[in-house]
Amino acid sequence: MRLHLAFAVAAVAGALASPASALTPLSGSAQVQSQAFVNFLATTDTHMDAGNWVSAPQDLFVFAHAEASYQGPAIGVSSASAVGGNVARWGADGKSGSVDLEWRWNFGQIGGDGDPDPMLKGAAFDGLNPNWSYTFRADGDGLFRWEGQVRPDTAVPPNTVGVPANTPFGLSSWNLQLNGVTVIDLFDVTGAGPRTGDRDFALVAGQTYTFSLVNNSNIAGSNFGRAYRGAMLGDFFWDIVEAPAAPIPEPGTWALMIAGFGLAGTGLRRRRATALTPPRPTATARG
Repeated sequence: MRLHLAFAVAAVAGALASPASALTPLSGSAQVQSQAFVNFLATTDTHMDAGNWVSAPQDLFVFAHAEASYQGPAIGVSSASAVGGNVARWGADGKSGSVDLEWRWNFGQIGGDGDPDPMLKGAAFDGLNPNWSYTFRADGDGLFRWEGQVRPDTAVPPNTVGVPANTPFGLSSWNLQLNGVTVIDLFDVTGAGPRTGDRDFALVAGQTYTFSLVNNSNIAGSNFGRAYRGAMLGDFFWDIVEAPAAPIPEPGTWALMIAGFGLAGTGLRRRRATALTPPRPTATARG
């Protein structure tokens, strides 16, 4: 019984003293592409900037700016510009970080006969995905906790011709993917926002995971006439924690557990002794 009790106490103590989970950072990236379109035949400038790291977590900043313009005798000068930015941060141990995304666009027209340009066709930001990606190996069971929001930037001022402060055009379409599968969808065709997406994901020891932030912000095929402008922001936060540990018993609880083992052993010994004691002979009735 003492041997069984020793094994039971050792097993409980071992379970309570299990080491905290860890992870091994493998790679990370941040990238942005911006495109602007006017009249289809006008020049479209695309500037791409991408950053990545392997094994050693580091913060990344990428920026893209595109401008296109067209001049015609009837419509004057029509112009479109699109700016995309991405700031990605990782903690030194790769267990936490944030992603800040910002898309800005502006469509304008100067001169001409006063009629809107029917070929002012917009901008796109979805040509280079994912915008952010992180690959790591879970060395212990744990959780990947994600919080995110996309919203119009209400700080964008109106321009000189009275264009509203922010016209989103549905550019609030970011998704979080796990190993290539969408697990949080923040698509909003109206762009009214804000849209939020918070969720925890279980991590299994020994498995490799890739979380990616992907956007579908494309308004290149729509017509916006004379002048529009706006901005959309994305703020995302994440951290990786160990799996919740079993509660550690208080000293009094330990005492009760050990006493319980002792009582169970005493009861077992008594039952065993009773089983081994021969029955006493019964008295014979006299006639």
